[in-house]
Amino acid sequence: MRCFQSVADHLAPDGRFLLECFVPDMARFDRGQRLSVMAIDDDGVRLEATLHDPVGQRVKSRMVSLTESGARFYPLKGRYCWPSELDLMARLAGLVLEYRWGGWNEEPFTAASRNHVSVYRKAG
Repeated sequence: MRCFQSVADHLAPDGRFLLECFVPDMARFDRGQRLSVMAIDDDGVRLEATLHDPVGQRVKSRMVSLTESGARFYPLKGRYCWPSELDLMARLAGLVLEYRWGGWNEEPFTAASRNHVSVYRKAG
């Protein structure tokens, strides 16, 4: 909300606010978790271990790199938003959705889209 409000406060009357975001994919998780192999090569293995909290809309992940010299861990924590939530935050800040595409080539945004590019402008 603070981000959208700050944008609305600073956006010129003819300005636009553009977001590129992923669309959450609940099919990635089995019983609130995911363990997957990201890469296997001559140098080692890269894994992803993730826990999903659907109530809090949060994920906690560790990317793990295993090589002959040891293991390295890369943490990731995040909260995801659905496109409709972004639209509501924008509306509460005085912005309206002008366009939403499924990517940078302005392809249609559909239920199968994995990403979206959303363009907001000041209301009125």
